[in-house]
Amino acid sequence: MAATTTVAPTMGTVATLTPTAATTTTKKPPVYYCLGGISAMTAACFTHPFDLLKVRLQTAKEMHHTLFGTIRSIVTQEGLGGFYRGISGGLMREGSYSTVRFGVYQYLKDAAIERNGGDPIPLWENVVLSMFGGAIGGAVGNPADVVNVRMQADGRLPPAERRNYAHAVDGLVRISKEEGREALLRGVRPNMMRAMLLTSGQIATYDVFKAFFLDTLGCRDNVATHFGASMAAGLVATTACAPMDVVKTRLMNMHHNATVEYTGTVDCFTKILKAEGVRGLFKGWTPAYMRLGPQTIITFMTLEQLRKLL
Repeated sequence: MAATTTVAPTMGTVATLTPTAATTTTKKPPVYYCLGGISAMTAACFTHPFDLLKVRLQTAKEMHHTLFGTIRSIVTQEGLGGFYRGISGGLMREGSYSTVRFGVYQYLKDAAIERNGGDPIPLWENVVLSMFGGAIGGAVGNPADVVNVRMQADGRLPPAERRNYAHAVDGLVRISKEEGREALLRGVRPNMMRAMLLTSGQIATYDVFKAFFLDTLGCRDNVATHFGASMAAGLVATTACAPMDVVKTRLMNMHHNATVEYTGTVDCFTKILKAEGVRGLFKGWTPAYMRLGPQTIITFMTLEQLRKLL
């Protein structure tokens, strides 16, 4: 039986993105690189309401809108089912965006470890690979993200201005027919930047916090440690990508038949800063973190279990 080269987890590797057992340089089946998307879709089923709240707050240009006010408005006007408005768009987004970003990162990381003779790659290389995977994932998942944002934001619009997409696929078809395919790439640049910051923030920061809990605080390598490291990584990732998240949401939500609000990423960023101040660039931060923390935990925990099945 041929021996396989094992790699011990270090500060340059991410424990949550590798199997519980030792990582090997043996060739993995293609489905292995798709498990990240499946895990993210599973997490989205639980965290979608927080994503919806974030979008509602980000698309509200008035500063008096609050988290609890938005929750109350949804409950009274749309009922509890309103918190899952656009869930098909959320699932399609994670199925494309997260599948690609996790898959590209893991594939490139495995290749880098193999080229390195089975030794762990340094932290900086991990960050570079995760940012590259995030950029590709952000571009591929942009059409689904446009549909997702619009379906979630629909409830706060006057009835006459709502798009009323029946489901995510209907949204893709109607946007292509009514606005042209280029509309599906609206906000792609800030979306790619956000994806780069988010992916690298999750991966690299999680590893740093986990090492801190284990080595400095003397915690055990258990669920509690994973939970704390994931929540801390989510805090850093949410804060780092918040401005780009607001910009891409505003661009994606623009009506094609109305006066153009923003001509591009820089214009949108500048107008928000002038009209709403720095706080405007961090709208929806609380629900974003409330979503990203559990999203990170559920995604990584599910990913580990799926990989064990292989």
